[in-house]
Amino acid sequence: MIRAPRVLYSYVSCNEESRAEWDKHQASAGFHYPSSPSAGELPYKARCMNPGVEHAVRDFLDWVDEELGNCIRLQKRCRKQWQQEFPFPRAVLRDEIESEGYMSGDFCLTMDQTQVLKLLTGENLYDHMDVFLRELLQNAIDATLLRGEMDPDFVPEQARIDLWEWNDKDGNIWFRIDDQGTGMTLGMLQRYFLKVGNSYYNSRELERDLRDHGQTEKYHGISRFGIGFLSSFLCGDYAEVSTLYFDAEKNRREETLVESYQTIHYGLRLQVTGLSGYYKL
Repeated sequence: MIRAPRVLYSYVSCNEESRAEWDKHQASAGFHYPSSPSAGELPYKARCMNPGVEHAVRDFLDWVDEELGNCIRLQKRCRKQWQQEFPFPRAVLRDEIESEGYMSGDFCLTMDQTQVLKLLTGENLYDHMDVFLRELLQNAIDATLLRGEMDPDFVPEQARIDLWEWNDKDGNIWFRIDDQGTGMTLGMLQRYFLKVGNSYYNSRELERDLRDHGQTEKYHGISRFGIGFLSSFLCGDYAEVSTLYFDAEKNRREETLVESYQTIHYGLRLQVTGLSGYYKL
């Protein structure tokens, strides 16, 4: 097996992703290919010095298994001759992945999502149940000011943030806040809004978006931890988020990554029915 010279390691040591990739390949002894094509399992060997490298190797092999499955499904559409002469391995055999100096297993810090969400929305974090109004207003202000940084035709001082309160026939109290800020794409909704603690305002994606719009200075939002929306469930159990990202070009780029039937030509509405389960988009 051909290896890159170790001198290259000095150039990647300061890059975490490159170093992890290097360590993964250093641990690998590669695949053992049979003398003739076979539909059996393909043996793979590796010697891992720490569990992080081993999990990276196993994740890579999961991807290989998925690609083999895709090839097998695609081959069924080929001529019979190709199906007979080019058998694909059904999966990767992992019996020869060795753990050097540690016990292999899923020994990592995990969290009980239900209990963590209760902590974040409980009295330990907020003093008053109606604090959600402040949190949602902060989100609206951030989105409005950020759009002012990226959209030269937008003047934040002239933008509106509207708040309504009303009672329905069943006695429920409803609140609604509208702003003219940046909005979210479908990808942003999944990457940040639905991932507790993963704030867009602290992300590299925001830095790229700012650069794409001619801004080099960092934007420091009021909302920094990605948990403010959870406060909505201190008082209620249902919320709706309607959004449309202001930049049509970024919307277009993200649309190319999904199937045509999922292409979003208009705004998005997410119905959030509590702190767990699946939501309707």
